[in-house]
Amino acid sequence: MSFDYESFDDYWTSQATGPTRTAQRLQAMPVDRRDEIQHHVRLAYLYGAPDGPRSYAHIIRAVRGIVP
Repeated sequence: MSFDYESFDDYWTSQATGPTRTAQRLQAMPVDRRDEIQHHVRLAYLYGAPDGPRSYAHIIRAVRGIVP
């Protein structure tokens, strides 16, 4: 699947909020630690280019079954 983001803020918000494990862990961290992580993720997102739209491919795996 392709996930499209309009900007770093769009990307960060999608990762740092909501019911996902990543978001829950980030929200549980002290603010200074979370800000440090956000800074490094921003550097990786920008990768020397101006802020703007990006598209990332994600692999989603799911299993459905019945557990006895």
